[in-house]
Amino acid sequence: MAEFPALPIWTDAYLADTRHLTTIQHGAYLLLLVTAWRTPDCALPDDDQILARYAGCDLRTWRHHKAAVMAFWRLGEDGLWRQKKLTSVRQNVADLSSKRAKAGRKGASARMSENSGDKPLNSNETAEAKPTSCHKQNASKTEATKTKTNISVIDKSIPAPSAPLSHEKLAFDLGRKLFGPRQGGSLTAKLRKHCGGDDEATLATLRTAEGKSDPRQYVGAVLRGELSTSHDFDADYGPNGSWRCDA
Repeated sequence: MAEFPALPIWTDAYLADTRHLTTIQHGAYLLLLVTAWRTPDCALPDDDQILARYAGCDLRTWRHHKAAVMAFWRLGEDGLWRQKKLTSVRQNVADLSSKRAKAGRKGASARMSENSGDKPLNSNETAEAKPTSCHKQNASKTEATKTKTNISVIDKSIPAPSAPLSHEKLAFDLGRKLFGPRQGGSLTAKLRKHCGGDDEATLATLRTAEGKSDPRQYVGAVLRGELSTSHDFDADYGPNGSWRCDA
């Protein structure tokens, strides 16, 4: 396979220079251009038999059209035919390919350095050079990870402090204690709604009810609006069910 498999051809320039050629001469010229492009020197030997074979014709036909076809070529001191424009294009393509390869190697080196966390060595540096800032940062991260791991191990041996219970949970727990597991939740929910969703006020009312002789009747009176949740009296129901407030 050729080193440069694609040959750029500027069609306008080509046609402007070759409109005088015959069909056979066009074919021979293009075949010679492609053949020279594929050679390392981008050139052709000064040998009619070889040139005729490259042009795809017999020796007699080649010699008949050689002057018209080879008018675009120049014979060098090294005995090789070169086409000036073809040589220039070949050099431009080679330079562009070299630049792209260099940029690719530079980009690959940068990505490798980024992935490894190491700074590329300069020409005056060796593998024994002092650790770079990246090395120091990695070392610090490693030590921090070790410290964090050790702390985690120590923490596991110490019981974690339990989170404080919310007023809502305390209220429902006390409600179930006072009124039973089935009705306690429902009654506490009604009281909470009566208190406008204020869990602290709900809990305070239930704690007050807990000190009464009949907590259920006390909460019922609060729900019916007969008592305020901020009632400051030692209130209780009498034997006949009437409400009694003792200052």
